[in-house]
Amino acid sequence: MALFSRATALAGPIGLGVAAIAVGGSAALRRWRGSTLGPFVAAPGLGGLGALAVTAPSAPIAEFLGAVAGLGLLAWLAEDPRRVGGGFGRATPALLLVFLSVSIAWASAILLPAGEALVGVGAGLLVLATILLAVLLGRPDLIDREPPATA
Repeated sequence: MALFSRATALAGPIGLGVAAIAVGGSAALRRWRGSTLGPFVAAPGLGGLGALAVTAPSAPIAEFLGAVAGLGLLAWLAEDPRRVGGGFGRATPALLLVFLSVSIAWASAILLPAGEALVGVGAGLLVLATILLAVLLGRPDLIDREPPATA
């Protein structure tokens, strides 16, 4: 997220401060042992990522660093200390699907001409992303292989 902050309009101490507050806030909420704050662990990280994304220019390097920061946040959230170990291993198929979708979007942003994009290529990429999403939603075992708590 720090590298992403350098590619935005908030480059400098303000951008690094936003990234530090976002990462620190999420880390502090994760360490908090209260069960009521568990669902909100991602809120500071997502808020900081959103604040940086709003100020990011439409440039390939900024888009790439934003995607890496988002994937890093998802990977960090997958390894929740309150769950059974190996969360990253269980989340790998879902993270690979997200990585593939981000790769398609980033490649289309670079390869498609600016201005008037080819409608057929964009539609094909949208269909591919929809098929990948349908496969993911149709196979919940790809998302979470942890045994249920009642087992």
